[in-house]
Amino acid sequence: MGKAQESTDFLFLLGGALVVAVSVVLFVGQSALGQETSIGETLKEVKDILGVSDNGSEPGIQNLECDSFLDCNSEFSQSYCLGKKIARDFNTFECGNSGTQSSFCDVNFFGTEILEECESYCDNAECVSEPPSGTWQPSPTCADPDGLDTNTLGSCLDSRGYSEDFCSGNEDIMEYYCLGDYCAVNPLFCGEGMKCFEGECIPESVCADSDSGINIAVFGECSDSTGSYSDSCSEESVTEYYCSGNSCASETIACSAGYSCSGGICSANPVSEFEIDSCGYVISEPGNYFVSGDMNNFSAVCITINTSGNVLIDCQGNKIIGNPSIYVGNASDVSIKDCAMGSGTWFYSGTGIVLAGSSPTHVSCQGSTGITGAVFGYSFLIEDAANKTISECNILNSMVGVAIINSSGIVLEDNVFLSYLQAVGIIGGGNNIIRRNTVFYRSFFSSGGTGIGLQHTNGNSIVDNYSILSTNSPGTGIALSDSNYNTISNNNVDGQYDFDRKRGEGIKIISGMGNLILGNTVCDQSQRIEINTSQLQNPEGIGSNYCGYCEDLSGTVCPCAPC
Repeated sequence: MGKAQESTDFLFLLGGALVVAVSVVLFVGQSALGQETSIGETLKEVKDILGVSDNGSEPGIQNLECDSFLDCNSEFSQSYCLGKKIARDFNTFECGNSGTQSSFCDVNFFGTEILEECESYCDNAECVSEPPSGTWQPSPTCADPDGLDTNTLGSCLDSRGYSEDFCSGNEDIMEYYCLGDYCAVNPLFCGEGMKCFEGECIPESVCADSDSGINIAVFGECSDSTGSYSDSCSEESVTEYYCSGNSCASETIACSAGYSCSGGICSANPVSEFEIDSCGYVISEPGNYFVSGDMNNFSAVCITINTSGNVLIDCQGNKIIGNPSIYVGNASDVSIKDCAMGSGTWFYSGTGIVLAGSSPTHVSCQGSTGITGAVFGYSFLIEDAANKTISECNILNSMVGVAIINSSGIVLEDNVFLSYLQAVGIIGGGNNIIRRNTVFYRSFFSSGGTGIGLQHTNGNSIVDNYSILSTNSPGTGIALSDSNYNTISNNNVDGQYDFDRKRGEGIKIISGMGNLILGNTVCDQSQRIEINTSQLQNPEGIGSNYCGYCEDLSGTVCPCAPC
Protein backbone atom coordinates (compact mmCIF):
# COMPACT_ATOMS: atom_id res chain seq x y z
CA MET A 1 0.00 0.00 0.00
CA GLY A 2 1.26 3.51 -0.78
CA LYS A 3 1.21 6.48 1.55
CA ALA A 4 -2.14 6.87 3.24
CA GLN A 5 -3.90 10.20 2.86
CA GLU A 6 -3.23 12.65 5.73
CA SER A 7 -5.88 15.01 7.07
CA THR A 8 -6.35 16.95 10.28
CA ASP A 9 -10.11 17.03 9.76
CA PHE A 10 -10.91 13.56 8.42
CA LEU A 11 -9.33 10.24 9.45
CA PHE A 12 -10.30 8.09 6.49
CA LEU A 13 -10.92 4.50 7.46
CA LEU A 14 -11.64 3.33 3.93
CA GLY A 15 -10.96 5.06 0.66
CA GLY A 16 -12.39 4.51 -2.81
CA ALA A 17 -15.30 2.39 -3.93
CA LEU A 18 -12.92 -0.15 -5.47
CA VAL A 19 -11.39 -1.11 -2.11
CA VAL A 20 -14.51 -0.86 0.02
CA ALA A 21 -15.13 -4.60 0.18
CA VAL A 22 -11.56 -5.54 1.14
CA SER A 23 -11.13 -2.70 3.61
CA VAL A 24 -14.44 -3.22 5.35
CA VAL A 25 -13.43 -6.81 6.03
CA LEU A 26 -10.41 -5.39 7.85
CA PHE A 27 -12.78 -3.30 9.92
CA VAL A 28 -15.52 -5.79 10.66
CA GLY A 29 -14.45 -9.03 9.00
CA GLN A 30 -16.23 -10.96 11.74
CA SER A 31 -19.45 -10.38 13.58
CA ALA A 32 -19.57 -9.78 17.30
CA LEU A 33 -20.07 -13.53 17.67
CA GLY A 34 -16.94 -14.23 15.69
CA GLN A 35 -18.76 -15.56 12.60
CA GLU A 36 -17.59 -14.69 9.10
CA THR A 37 -19.96 -12.28 7.36
CA SER A 38 -20.81 -11.35 3.79
CA ILE A 39 -20.12 -7.83 2.52
CA GLY A 40 -23.83 -7.02 2.72
CA GLU A 41 -24.07 -8.25 6.30
CA THR A 42 -20.88 -6.40 7.13
CA LEU A 43 -22.19 -3.07 5.80
CA LYS A 44 -25.44 -3.59 7.65
CA GLU A 45 -23.39 -4.12 10.82
CA VAL A 46 -21.49 -0.92 10.06
CA LYS A 47 -24.79 0.94 9.73
CA ASP A 48 -25.95 -0.53 13.03
CA ILE A 49 -22.76 0.71 14.68
CA LEU A 50 -23.27 4.16 13.20
CA GLY A 51 -26.93 4.28 14.16
CA VAL A 52 -28.00 4.64 10.51
CA SER A 53 -31.29 3.13 9.34
CA ASP A 54 -31.26 0.51 6.61
CA ASN A 55 -33.81 1.36 3.88
CA GLY A 56 -33.57 -2.04 2.28
CA SER A 57 -31.32 -0.99 -0.63
CA GLU A 58 -28.45 -3.04 -1.95
CA PRO A 59 -25.41 -3.06 0.37
CA GLY A 60 -23.57 0.25 0.09
CA ILE A 61 -26.04 1.69 -2.45
CA GLN A 62 -28.61 4.46 -1.99
CA ASN A 63 -31.82 4.18 -4.04
CA LEU A 64 -31.32 7.61 -5.58
CA GLU A 65 -30.97 8.64 -9.21
CA CYS A 66 -28.11 11.10 -9.55
CA ASP A 67 -26.24 13.32 -11.95
CA SER A 68 -23.36 14.05 -9.56
CA PHE A 69 -22.23 13.40 -5.96
CA LEU A 70 -24.27 16.47 -4.92
CA ASP A 71 -27.41 14.40 -5.43
CA CYS A 72 -26.19 11.77 -2.96
CA ASN A 73 -26.74 12.01 0.79
CA SER A 74 -24.13 11.75 3.54
CA GLU A 75 -24.75 9.74 6.71
CA PHE A 76 -23.34 10.63 10.15
CA SER A 77 -23.30 8.88 13.52
CA GLN A 78 -23.88 10.56 16.84
CA SER A 79 -20.86 12.39 18.24
CA TYR A 80 -18.67 10.69 20.85
CA CYS A 81 -15.35 11.16 22.67
CA LEU A 82 -12.21 9.84 20.99
CA GLY A 83 -9.59 10.45 23.67
CA LYS A 84 -9.61 14.25 24.11
CA LYS A 85 -11.37 14.75 20.76
CA ILE A 86 -15.07 15.02 19.87
CA ALA A 87 -15.65 12.85 16.80
CA ARG A 88 -18.36 11.34 14.63
CA ASP A 89 -18.33 8.66 11.98
CA PHE A 90 -19.61 9.23 8.46
CA ASN A 91 -20.54 7.62 5.15
CA THR A 92 -20.25 9.63 1.91
CA PHE A 93 -21.37 8.52 -1.53
CA GLU A 94 -20.46 9.16 -5.16
CA CYS A 95 -22.69 9.01 -8.23
CA GLY A 96 -22.27 5.91 -10.37
CA ASN A 97 -23.45 5.80 -14.02
CA SER A 98 -24.33 9.50 -13.72
CA GLY A 99 -26.79 10.95 -16.22
CA THR A 100 -28.33 7.57 -17.08
CA GLN A 101 -31.44 5.76 -15.91
CA SER A 102 -29.23 3.26 -14.13
CA SER A 103 -27.39 5.88 -12.07
CA PHE A 104 -26.97 5.17 -8.36
CA CYS A 105 -25.24 6.51 -5.24
CA ASP A 106 -22.44 4.22 -4.04
CA VAL A 107 -20.11 4.41 -1.02
CA ASN A 108 -17.14 6.65 -1.63
CA PHE A 109 -15.56 7.06 1.84
CA PHE A 110 -16.24 5.68 5.29
CA GLY A 111 -14.29 7.39 8.03
CA THR A 112 -14.14 9.48 11.16
CA GLU A 113 -14.53 13.23 11.41
CA ILE A 114 -12.86 15.14 14.25
CA LEU A 115 -15.26 17.91 15.28
CA GLU A 116 -13.25 19.43 18.09
CA GLU A 117 -10.14 18.77 20.17
CA CYS A 118 -10.71 19.53 23.85
CA GLU A 119 -8.18 21.45 25.91
CA SER A 120 -8.59 19.28 29.02
CA TYR A 121 -11.03 16.37 28.82
CA CYS A 122 -13.90 15.01 26.74
CA ASP A 123 -16.97 13.50 28.38
CA ASN A 124 -20.25 12.51 26.71
CA ALA A 125 -19.24 14.28 23.46
CA GLU A 126 -18.56 17.55 25.30
CA CYS A 127 -15.38 19.32 26.35
CA VAL A 128 -15.10 19.46 30.16
CA SER A 129 -12.48 20.72 32.61
CA GLU A 130 -12.69 17.84 35.11
CA PRO A 131 -11.75 14.22 34.42
CA PRO A 132 -14.86 12.21 33.56
CA SER A 133 -15.80 9.27 35.73
CA GLY A 134 -15.90 5.75 34.36
CA THR A 135 -14.53 4.63 31.02
CA TRP A 136 -12.72 6.95 28.67
CA GLN A 137 -13.69 4.96 25.61
CA PRO A 138 -16.55 5.80 23.25
CA SER A 139 -18.20 2.52 24.29
CA PRO A 140 -17.86 0.43 27.45
CA THR A 141 -17.44 -2.61 25.16
CA CYS A 142 -14.34 -1.23 23.39
CA ALA A 143 -11.04 -0.08 24.90
CA ASP A 144 -7.94 1.40 23.24
CA PRO A 145 -5.44 3.23 25.47
CA ASP A 146 -3.40 4.92 22.71
CA GLY A 147 -6.25 6.04 20.41
CA LEU A 148 -4.74 7.26 17.15
CA ASP A 149 -1.27 7.88 18.56
CA THR A 150 1.02 6.58 15.82
CA ASN A 151 4.10 7.02 18.01
CA THR A 152 2.92 4.37 20.48
CA LEU A 153 2.41 0.66 19.93
CA GLY A 154 -1.13 0.04 21.12
CA SER A 155 -3.82 -2.59 21.09
CA CYS A 156 -7.59 -2.30 20.87
CA LEU A 157 -9.98 -4.64 22.72
CA ASP A 158 -13.59 -5.30 21.76
CA SER A 159 -15.97 -8.26 21.99
CA ARG A 160 -14.02 -10.05 19.25
CA GLY A 161 -10.63 -9.89 21.00
CA TYR A 162 -7.39 -7.89 20.75
CA SER A 163 -6.10 -6.11 17.65
CA GLU A 164 -2.60 -4.62 17.73
CA ASP A 165 -1.21 -1.74 15.68
CA PHE A 166 1.04 -2.99 12.87
CA CYS A 167 3.16 -1.71 10.01
CA SER A 168 2.12 -1.77 6.37
CA GLY A 169 5.46 -1.40 4.65
CA ASN A 170 8.11 0.93 6.00
CA GLU A 171 6.12 4.19 5.88
CA ASP A 172 2.50 3.39 6.79
CA ILE A 173 0.96 2.20 10.04
CA MET A 174 -2.35 0.43 10.54
CA GLU A 175 -3.59 2.13 13.70
CA TYR A 176 -6.43 0.52 15.66
CA TYR A 177 -8.89 2.62 17.67
CA CYS A 178 -12.44 2.36 19.04
CA LEU A 179 -15.28 3.08 16.64
CA GLY A 180 -18.51 2.64 18.56
CA ASP A 181 -18.54 -0.78 20.14
CA TYR A 182 -15.86 -2.16 17.85
CA CYS A 183 -12.19 -1.76 17.00
CA ALA A 184 -11.54 -0.09 13.65
CA VAL A 185 -8.26 0.24 11.79
CA ASN A 186 -7.02 3.48 10.25
CA PRO A 187 -4.18 3.45 7.67
CA LEU A 188 -1.92 6.43 8.40
CA PHE A 189 1.29 7.74 6.87
CA CYS A 190 4.01 8.05 9.48
CA GLY A 191 5.19 11.32 7.96
CA GLU A 192 8.29 12.69 6.32
CA GLY A 193 11.46 11.61 8.07
CA MET A 194 9.56 8.87 9.93
CA LYS A 195 9.31 5.12 9.46
CA CYS A 196 7.09 2.38 10.84
CA PHE A 197 8.75 -0.22 13.06
CA GLU A 198 7.06 -2.84 15.24
CA GLY A 199 3.69 -1.08 15.16
CA GLU A 200 4.81 2.48 15.87
CA CYS A 201 6.24 5.45 13.96
CA ILE A 202 9.80 6.42 14.82
CA PRO A 203 12.35 8.81 13.26
CA GLU A 204 14.18 7.33 10.27
CA SER A 205 17.50 8.31 11.83
CA VAL A 206 16.83 6.17 14.93
CA CYS A 207 18.11 2.59 14.99
CA ALA A 208 15.67 0.14 16.55
CA ASP A 209 16.14 -3.55 17.35
CA SER A 210 13.10 -5.60 18.35
CA ASP A 211 15.07 -8.14 20.42
CA SER A 212 17.06 -5.44 22.24
CA GLY A 213 20.59 -6.21 21.14
CA ILE A 214 22.45 -9.47 20.65
CA ASN A 215 20.02 -12.19 21.68
CA ILE A 216 20.39 -15.42 19.75
CA ALA A 217 17.43 -17.02 21.60
CA VAL A 218 14.92 -14.43 20.31
CA PHE A 219 14.12 -13.56 16.70
CA GLY A 220 14.61 -9.86 16.03
CA GLU A 221 14.51 -7.21 13.35
CA CYS A 222 16.82 -4.19 13.20
CA SER A 223 15.78 -1.00 11.39
CA ASP A 224 17.84 2.07 10.51
CA SER A 225 17.81 4.75 7.81
CA THR A 226 18.89 2.22 5.16
CA GLY A 227 16.14 -0.34 5.77
CA SER A 228 15.20 -3.31 7.93
CA TYR A 229 17.29 -6.42 8.57
CA SER A 230 16.09 -9.66 10.14
CA ASP A 231 18.05 -12.24 12.15
CA SER A 232 18.74 -15.28 9.98
CA CYS A 233 20.43 -18.67 9.99
CA SER A 234 23.61 -19.73 8.26
CA GLU A 235 24.11 -23.48 8.79
CA GLU A 236 24.42 -23.83 12.60
CA SER A 237 25.03 -20.12 13.24
CA VAL A 238 22.80 -17.07 13.70
CA THR A 239 23.41 -13.83 11.84
CA GLU A 240 22.28 -11.48 14.60
CA TYR A 241 21.43 -7.86 13.79
CA TYR A 242 21.68 -5.18 16.46
CA CYS A 243 22.04 -1.40 16.81
CA SER A 244 25.50 0.13 16.81
CA GLY A 245 24.85 3.83 17.31
CA ASN A 246 22.20 4.83 14.77
CA SER A 247 23.06 2.04 12.34
CA CYS A 248 22.33 -1.68 12.19
CA ALA A 249 25.32 -3.99 12.51
CA SER A 250 25.50 -7.79 12.40
CA GLU A 251 27.49 -10.56 13.99
CA THR A 252 27.52 -14.28 13.15
CA ILE A 253 27.36 -16.44 16.28
CA ALA A 254 27.60 -20.23 16.35
CA CYS A 255 24.90 -22.07 18.30
CA SER A 256 26.14 -24.01 21.34
CA ALA A 257 26.43 -27.79 21.38
CA GLY A 258 22.98 -29.33 21.53
CA TYR A 259 21.43 -26.32 19.77
CA SER A 260 20.71 -25.59 16.12
CA CYS A 261 19.60 -22.54 14.17
CA SER A 262 16.03 -22.29 12.94
CA GLY A 263 14.00 -19.22 12.08
CA GLY A 264 16.78 -16.85 13.07
CA ILE A 265 17.28 -18.23 16.60
CA CYS A 266 19.34 -20.91 18.34
CA SER A 267 16.97 -23.47 19.84
CA ALA A 268 17.61 -26.70 21.74
CA ASN A 269 17.67 -29.87 19.74
CA PRO A 270 15.14 -32.53 20.71
CA VAL A 271 16.53 -34.59 23.61
CA SER A 272 17.01 -38.29 22.93
CA GLU A 273 16.29 -40.86 25.67
CA PHE A 274 18.14 -44.14 26.28
CA GLU A 275 18.10 -47.02 28.78
CA ILE A 276 21.17 -48.39 30.56
CA ASP A 277 20.72 -51.91 31.97
CA SER A 278 24.29 -53.15 32.50
CA CYS A 279 27.87 -52.00 33.06
CA GLY A 280 30.19 -51.47 30.11
CA TYR A 281 27.83 -48.91 28.56
CA VAL A 282 29.41 -46.14 26.43
CA ILE A 283 27.52 -42.86 26.03
CA SER A 284 28.47 -41.44 22.62
CA GLU A 285 25.74 -38.86 22.02
CA PRO A 286 23.93 -36.23 24.10
CA GLY A 287 20.67 -37.19 25.76
CA ASN A 288 18.88 -38.44 28.85
CA TYR A 289 20.01 -41.87 30.08
CA PHE A 290 17.91 -43.91 32.53
CA VAL A 291 19.41 -46.70 34.65
CA SER A 292 16.88 -49.53 34.86
CA GLY A 293 18.43 -51.48 37.80
CA ASP A 294 21.43 -51.91 40.09
CA MET A 295 24.68 -52.42 38.14
CA ASN A 296 27.93 -53.90 39.51
CA ASN A 297 31.39 -54.32 38.04
CA PHE A 298 34.14 -54.17 40.66
CA SER A 299 37.02 -54.45 38.19
CA ALA A 300 36.15 -52.16 35.27
CA VAL A 301 34.41 -48.98 34.19
CA CYS A 302 30.63 -49.20 34.46
CA ILE A 303 29.62 -46.16 32.32
CA THR A 304 31.87 -44.19 29.95
CA ILE A 305 30.81 -40.74 28.72
CA ASN A 306 32.46 -39.69 25.48
CA THR A 307 30.35 -36.98 23.84
CA SER A 308 30.73 -33.22 23.60
CA GLY A 309 27.05 -32.58 24.36
CA ASN A 310 24.94 -32.51 27.53
CA VAL A 311 24.18 -35.75 29.37
CA LEU A 312 21.70 -36.58 32.14
CA ILE A 313 22.14 -39.90 33.97
CA ASP A 314 19.01 -40.69 35.99
CA CYS A 315 19.60 -43.76 38.16
CA GLN A 316 15.99 -43.72 39.39
CA GLY A 317 17.31 -44.71 42.84
CA ASN A 318 19.48 -47.58 41.56
CA LYS A 319 23.14 -48.20 42.41
CA ILE A 320 26.12 -47.98 40.06
CA ILE A 321 29.25 -49.75 41.29
CA GLY A 322 32.38 -49.87 39.15
CA ASN A 323 36.04 -48.92 39.10
CA PRO A 324 35.27 -46.18 38.35
CA SER A 325 31.49 -46.09 38.32
CA ILE A 326 31.53 -43.32 35.67
CA TYR A 327 34.42 -42.21 33.48
CA VAL A 328 33.90 -38.77 31.89
CA GLY A 329 36.25 -38.37 28.95
CA ASN A 330 34.62 -35.53 27.04
CA ALA A 331 31.31 -33.86 27.90
CA SER A 332 30.29 -30.24 28.37
CA ASP A 333 27.63 -30.85 31.03
CA VAL A 334 26.88 -33.98 33.05
CA SER A 335 23.97 -34.08 35.47
CA ILE A 336 23.57 -37.06 37.81
CA LYS A 337 20.16 -37.68 39.36
CA ASP A 338 18.99 -40.01 42.16
CA CYS A 339 22.11 -42.20 42.04
CA ALA A 340 23.98 -44.16 44.71
CA MET A 341 27.52 -44.79 43.50
CA GLY A 342 30.00 -47.16 45.05
CA SER A 343 27.67 -48.16 47.90
CA GLY A 344 28.59 -51.46 49.51
CA THR A 345 32.21 -51.45 48.31
CA TRP A 346 33.75 -51.47 51.78
CA PHE A 347 37.55 -51.78 51.76
CA TYR A 348 37.51 -51.85 48.00
CA SER A 349 39.91 -49.28 46.52
CA GLY A 350 37.54 -48.03 43.86
CA THR A 351 36.55 -44.60 42.53
CA GLY A 352 33.15 -43.09 42.00
CA ILE A 353 33.73 -40.68 39.08
CA VAL A 354 36.86 -39.92 37.05
CA LEU A 355 37.10 -36.62 35.16
CA ALA A 356 39.74 -36.62 32.41
CA GLY A 357 41.00 -34.34 29.66
CA SER A 358 41.19 -30.57 29.33
CA SER A 359 37.87 -29.71 27.68
CA PRO A 360 35.49 -27.78 30.00
CA THR A 361 33.17 -30.12 31.89
CA HIS A 362 30.54 -29.33 34.53
CA VAL A 363 29.25 -32.12 36.76
CA SER A 364 26.22 -31.41 38.96
CA CYS A 365 23.91 -33.56 41.06
CA GLN A 366 20.14 -33.66 41.42
CA GLY A 367 17.76 -35.34 43.84
CA SER A 368 19.11 -37.85 46.37
CA THR A 369 22.44 -38.45 44.66
CA GLY A 370 25.41 -39.57 46.75
CA ILE A 371 28.80 -39.89 45.05
CA THR A 372 30.82 -42.54 46.91
CA GLY A 373 34.07 -44.29 46.12
CA ALA A 374 35.37 -46.70 48.74
CA VAL A 375 37.00 -46.61 52.16
CA PHE A 376 40.37 -46.76 50.39
CA GLY A 377 39.28 -44.94 47.25
CA TYR A 378 38.03 -41.61 45.91
CA SER A 379 34.57 -40.23 45.27
CA PHE A 380 36.05 -38.05 42.47
CA LEU A 381 39.47 -38.42 40.87
CA ILE A 382 40.76 -35.59 38.65
CA GLU A 383 44.27 -36.34 37.41
CA ASP A 384 46.30 -34.58 34.68
CA ALA A 385 43.17 -32.65 33.72
CA ALA A 386 41.93 -29.07 33.46
CA ASN A 387 38.77 -26.93 33.39
CA LYS A 388 36.43 -29.12 35.43
CA THR A 389 33.64 -27.97 37.76
CA ILE A 390 31.81 -30.05 40.38
CA SER A 391 28.78 -28.44 42.05
CA GLU A 392 25.80 -29.28 44.28
CA CYS A 393 26.87 -32.87 45.00
CA ASN A 394 26.89 -34.96 48.18
CA ILE A 395 30.40 -36.45 48.24
CA LEU A 396 30.38 -39.24 50.80
CA ASN A 397 32.25 -42.01 52.62
CA SER A 398 35.53 -42.30 50.75
CA MET A 399 39.09 -42.07 51.94
CA VAL A 400 39.34 -38.85 49.89
CA GLY A 401 36.28 -36.98 48.68
CA VAL A 402 37.90 -35.22 45.68
CA ALA A 403 41.51 -35.92 44.72
CA ILE A 404 42.96 -33.26 42.37
CA ILE A 405 46.34 -34.41 41.06
CA ASN A 406 48.53 -32.38 38.70
CA SER A 407 45.51 -30.47 37.45
CA SER A 408 44.50 -26.82 37.02
CA GLY A 409 41.35 -24.78 36.57
CA ILE A 410 39.32 -27.10 38.80
CA VAL A 411 36.33 -25.56 40.65
CA LEU A 412 34.54 -27.25 43.58
CA GLU A 413 31.54 -25.20 44.71
CA ASP A 414 28.35 -25.63 46.73
CA ASN A 415 29.02 -29.27 47.63
CA VAL A 416 28.67 -31.22 50.90
CA PHE A 417 31.60 -33.46 51.88
CA LEU A 418 31.70 -36.31 54.39
CA SER A 419 34.99 -38.19 54.02
CA TYR A 420 36.98 -40.63 56.14
CA LEU A 421 40.44 -39.09 55.91
CA GLN A 422 40.42 -36.00 53.67
CA ALA A 423 37.57 -34.12 52.01
CA VAL A 424 39.69 -32.39 49.35
CA GLY A 425 43.28 -33.16 48.48
CA ILE A 426 45.26 -31.13 45.94
CA ILE A 427 48.67 -32.42 44.90
CA GLY A 428 50.65 -30.61 42.22
CA GLY A 429 49.15 -28.34 39.58
CA GLY A 430 47.51 -25.11 40.74
CA ASN A 431 45.08 -22.27 40.15
CA ASN A 432 42.13 -24.26 41.48
CA ILE A 433 39.15 -22.86 43.44
CA ILE A 434 37.43 -24.45 46.47
CA ARG A 435 34.48 -22.26 47.54
CA ARG A 436 31.12 -22.27 49.33
CA ASN A 437 31.34 -25.91 50.43
CA THR A 438 30.34 -27.58 53.70
CA VAL A 439 33.11 -29.96 54.77
CA PHE A 440 32.95 -32.74 57.37
CA TYR A 441 35.97 -35.02 57.74
CA ARG A 442 36.73 -37.92 60.07
CA SER A 443 39.28 -40.65 60.52
CA PHE A 444 39.73 -44.13 61.89
CA PHE A 445 43.23 -43.10 62.98
CA SER A 446 44.11 -41.34 66.23
CA SER A 447 46.03 -38.65 64.37
CA GLY A 448 42.82 -37.47 62.73
CA GLY A 449 42.08 -36.37 59.19
CA THR A 450 42.24 -33.18 57.14
CA GLY A 451 39.44 -31.07 55.74
CA ILE A 452 41.30 -29.48 52.81
CA GLY A 453 44.95 -30.35 52.15
CA LEU A 454 47.35 -28.73 49.67
CA GLN A 455 50.74 -30.22 48.79
CA HIS A 456 53.26 -29.09 46.16
CA THR A 457 50.70 -26.75 44.58
CA ASN A 458 50.55 -23.01 43.94
CA GLY A 459 48.03 -20.25 43.31
CA ASN A 460 44.91 -21.97 44.68
CA SER A 461 41.97 -20.20 46.38
CA ILE A 462 40.24 -21.71 49.43
CA VAL A 463 37.49 -19.17 50.06
CA ASP A 464 34.03 -18.70 51.59
CA ASN A 465 33.62 -22.29 52.79
CA TYR A 466 30.77 -22.44 55.28
CA SER A 467 32.11 -25.04 57.70
CA ILE A 468 35.21 -27.19 57.93
CA LEU A 469 34.64 -29.56 60.83
CA SER A 470 36.17 -32.76 62.18
CA THR A 471 33.51 -35.21 63.39
CA ASN A 472 35.60 -37.69 65.43
CA SER A 473 39.33 -37.61 66.30
CA PRO A 474 40.95 -34.16 66.26
CA GLY A 475 42.28 -33.20 62.85
CA THR A 476 43.40 -30.20 60.80
CA GLY A 477 40.87 -27.99 59.03
CA ILE A 478 43.16 -26.57 56.30
CA ALA A 479 46.76 -27.73 55.83
CA LEU A 480 49.42 -26.51 53.38
CA SER A 481 52.71 -28.25 52.71
CA ASP A 482 55.34 -27.01 50.24
CA SER A 483 52.66 -24.79 48.67
CA ASN A 484 53.10 -21.17 47.62
CA TYR A 485 51.01 -18.07 46.87
CA ASN A 486 47.68 -19.60 47.88
CA THR A 487 44.74 -17.61 49.30
CA ILE A 488 42.92 -18.88 52.42
CA SER A 489 40.10 -16.41 53.00
CA ASN A 490 36.71 -16.10 54.75
CA ASN A 491 36.44 -19.73 55.83
CA ASN A 492 34.76 -20.99 59.01
CA VAL A 493 37.04 -23.64 60.55
CA ASP A 494 35.60 -25.34 63.64
CA GLY A 495 37.40 -28.12 65.51
CA GLN A 496 34.52 -29.38 67.63
CA TYR A 497 33.04 -32.82 67.07
CA ASP A 498 30.67 -35.28 68.73
CA PHE A 499 30.57 -35.70 72.49
CA ASP A 500 34.06 -35.24 74.05
CA ARG A 501 35.00 -32.27 71.83
CA LYS A 502 38.74 -32.77 71.58
CA ARG A 503 40.65 -29.98 69.92
CA GLY A 504 42.59 -30.11 66.68
CA GLU A 505 44.34 -27.60 64.45
CA GLY A 506 42.50 -24.86 62.52
CA ILE A 507 44.80 -23.61 59.73
CA LYS A 508 48.32 -24.98 59.49
CA ILE A 509 51.04 -24.05 57.02
CA ILE A 510 53.84 -26.60 57.30
CA SER A 511 55.96 -25.10 54.56
CA GLY A 512 55.57 -22.65 51.71
CA MET A 513 55.87 -18.96 50.94
CA GLY A 514 53.78 -15.99 49.82
CA ASN A 515 50.42 -17.30 51.14
CA LEU A 516 47.50 -15.06 52.20
CA ILE A 517 45.49 -15.92 55.35
CA LEU A 518 42.68 -13.36 55.63
CA GLY A 519 39.28 -13.02 57.29
CA ASN A 520 38.90 -16.60 58.56
CA THR A 521 37.01 -17.62 61.72
CA VAL A 522 38.76 -20.41 63.64
CA CYS A 523 37.03 -21.74 66.77
CA ASP A 524 37.44 -24.61 69.22
CA GLN A 525 40.99 -25.59 68.20
CA SER A 526 43.93 -26.22 70.48
CA GLN A 527 46.18 -24.78 67.74
CA ARG A 528 44.10 -22.21 65.93
CA ILE A 529 46.42 -20.82 63.23
CA GLU A 530 49.87 -22.38 63.16
CA ILE A 531 52.11 -20.47 60.84
CA ASN A 532 55.55 -18.97 60.36
CA THR A 533 55.39 -15.37 59.13
CA SER A 534 58.06 -16.13 56.52
CA GLN A 535 55.46 -18.28 54.79
CA LEU A 536 53.18 -15.29 54.18
CA GLN A 537 52.91 -12.47 51.71
CA ASN A 538 54.32 -9.42 53.46
CA PRO A 539 53.23 -7.06 54.83
CA GLU A 540 49.57 -8.18 54.70
CA GLY A 541 49.88 -11.93 54.59
CA ILE A 542 47.71 -12.44 57.65
CA GLY A 543 44.92 -10.30 59.03
CA SER A 544 41.32 -9.92 60.21
CA ASN A 545 41.13 -13.56 61.35
CA TYR A 546 39.08 -14.46 64.44
CA CYS A 547 39.99 -17.24 66.83
CA GLY A 548 38.76 -18.72 70.07
CA TYR A 549 39.07 -21.66 72.46
CA CYS A 550 35.53 -22.70 73.28
CA GLU A 551 34.92 -24.11 76.76
CA ASP A 552 31.13 -23.90 76.46
CA LEU A 553 29.79 -27.46 76.18
CA SER A 554 26.18 -26.37 75.66
CA GLY A 555 26.53 -26.44 71.87
CA THR A 556 26.27 -22.70 71.34
CA VAL A 557 28.47 -20.91 68.81
CA CYS A 558 31.88 -20.07 70.21
CA PRO A 559 32.49 -16.43 71.15
CA CYS A 560 35.63 -15.62 69.21
CA ALA A 561 38.14 -12.83 69.71
CA PRO A 562 40.57 -11.36 67.16
CA CYS A 563 43.84 -13.26 66.79
